[in-house]
Amino acid sequence: MGLSLTNYVYETKLSRLYDDLIHRDESITALMEQNGLKNPRTARKIFVDMYGCLPKEIQKRHRQQRGRSN
Repeated sequence: MGLSLTNYVYETKLSRLYDDLIHRDESITALMEQNGLKNPRTARKIFVDMYGCLPKEIQKRHRQQRGRSN
């Protein structure tokens, strides 16, 4: 795979976080905790590496899209 076990675990958890950011209206901190992300700084850094933006940007973008579709 080319990933260390730690990076694989983070990427798996961050993938679930991304899905939660799109579909749930809870705080990012709560969603990180629910997905087992104990170090927010590291989680944000890897999230940006994976998705090219911060979790709050994903959440904001999808909230706006949901608001337009209602």
